[in-house]
Amino acid sequence: EIYKIAQAPGLSDSILYGVDLVRAARAVRAPGLDSLVVIPTGTVPPRPASFVGTKEYLSCIEWLESQADLTVIDAPPALLSSEPQTLAKHVDAVVLTVLVGKTTKANLREVFTVLGQAGANILGVVLVGVEDSETYGKYGYNRPENVGEQRGSRTGASLFGPRQSVGTINLDDLSRGNGVPSSDPYERPSVLQ
Repeated sequence: EIYKIAQAPGLSDSILYGVDLVRAARAVRAPGLDSLVVIPTGTVPPRPASFVGTKEYLSCIEWLESQADLTVIDAPPALLSSEPQTLAKHVDAVVLTVLVGKTTKANLREVFTVLGQAGANILGVVLVGVEDSETYGKYGYNRPENVGEQRGSRTGASLFGPRQSVGTINLDDLSRGNGVPSSDPYERPSVLQ
């Protein structure tokens, strides 16, 4: 949706119907992204949850990993589908996306439990939907290059390029039930063991 790319042909079409994966891949041109390639999901397979665990799917993902510096797999919500649990067993790490104002602490704890049981290496959480203001509750947000100069605000997050703070959740605090954003723009979320 963000890059206005059609869903098909995509990854599933390559695996199920022999569509050339290179034909399904789309180069995206955007500021700061010199070599981003997006491969859409493709036609929804008959049983999506079991599809992501097939040897064909996993072989395709392994091949993609060998071709790229970084491979990001977007998955459906972990409490609504078993796909994330299946994928968690086969990826190096998981970064959770949390919608501010919609995701409850109880749901987030449940996601950590479910993915933890699947063996996920959860690196952290990206907050989505942070309002465009200088504060979120009592916490302020700064761009690292502006620390000590002027207050800045961010409404999104980037997995590419220099790290910019959108707020972090210390996973140790979350496991104790605190789950509050950090005001330190350099703080790295701890890894859930």
